[in-house]
Amino acid sequence: YVLFIVSSLKESVENLKYVSFFNYFSGSELLAKNAYPEHMVLALGGFALVAFAAALFWFKHRDLSV
Repeated sequence: YVLFIVSSLKESVENLKYVSFFNYFSGSELLAKNAYPEHMVLALGGFALVAFAAALFWFKHRDLSV
Protein backbone atom coordinates (compact mmCIF):
# COMPACT_ATOMS: atom_id res chain seq x y z
CA TYR A 1 0.00 0.00 0.00
CA VAL A 2 2.82 2.36 0.87
CA LEU A 3 4.56 1.74 -2.47
CA PHE A 4 1.33 2.52 -4.30
CA ILE A 5 0.84 5.80 -2.43
CA VAL A 6 4.47 6.88 -2.82
CA SER A 7 4.42 6.10 -6.54
CA SER A 8 1.39 8.33 -7.01
CA LEU A 9 3.11 11.23 -5.21
CA LYS A 10 6.47 11.34 -7.00
CA GLU A 11 7.10 10.94 -10.72
CA SER A 12 10.65 9.68 -10.20
CA VAL A 13 9.36 6.49 -8.51
CA GLU A 14 6.27 6.08 -10.66
CA ASN A 15 7.29 2.56 -11.72
CA LEU A 16 6.94 1.31 -8.13
CA LYS A 17 3.18 1.15 -8.64
CA TYR A 18 3.63 -2.01 -10.72
CA VAL A 19 5.09 -3.79 -7.68
CA SER A 20 2.08 -2.96 -5.53
CA PHE A 21 -0.93 -5.26 -5.36
CA PHE A 22 -3.26 -2.25 -5.15
CA ASN A 23 -2.37 -1.18 -8.69
CA TYR A 24 -4.05 -4.27 -10.12
CA PHE A 25 -6.92 -4.68 -7.67
CA SER A 26 -9.65 -2.02 -7.57
CA GLY A 27 -12.14 -2.55 -4.76
CA SER A 28 -14.34 0.33 -5.89
CA GLU A 29 -14.87 -1.29 -9.29
CA LEU A 30 -15.82 -4.56 -7.64
CA LEU A 31 -18.32 -2.89 -5.32
CA ALA A 32 -19.83 -0.41 -7.80
CA LYS A 33 -20.13 -2.61 -10.89
CA ASN A 34 -20.22 -6.04 -9.21
CA ALA A 35 -17.79 -7.20 -11.89
CA TYR A 36 -14.75 -9.40 -11.53
CA PRO A 37 -12.33 -8.60 -14.38
CA GLU A 38 -9.91 -11.38 -15.23
CA HIS A 39 -6.79 -9.33 -14.53
CA MET A 40 -7.95 -8.65 -10.97
CA VAL A 41 -8.67 -12.32 -10.31
CA LEU A 42 -5.29 -13.30 -11.78
CA ALA A 43 -3.53 -10.64 -9.69
CA LEU A 44 -5.23 -11.87 -6.52
CA GLY A 45 -4.46 -15.51 -7.31
CA GLY A 46 -0.86 -14.71 -8.24
CA PHE A 47 -0.36 -12.74 -5.06
CA ALA A 48 -1.77 -15.63 -3.02
CA LEU A 49 0.57 -18.11 -4.72
CA VAL A 50 3.62 -15.90 -4.23
CA ALA A 51 2.73 -15.34 -0.57
CA PHE A 52 2.21 -19.09 -0.07
CA ALA A 53 5.53 -19.94 -1.72
CA ALA A 54 7.32 -17.32 0.38
CA ALA A 55 5.74 -18.74 3.53
CA LEU A 56 6.85 -22.27 2.62
CA PHE A 57 10.39 -21.04 2.04
CA TRP A 58 10.54 -18.81 5.11
CA PHE A 59 8.88 -21.09 7.67
CA LYS A 60 10.72 -24.36 7.14
CA HIS A 61 10.84 -25.28 10.80
CA ARG A 62 8.11 -25.23 13.38
CA ASP A 63 8.61 -23.31 16.58
CA LEU A 64 6.40 -25.65 18.60
CA SER A 65 6.61 -29.41 18.57
CA VAL A 66 3.35 -31.23 18.03
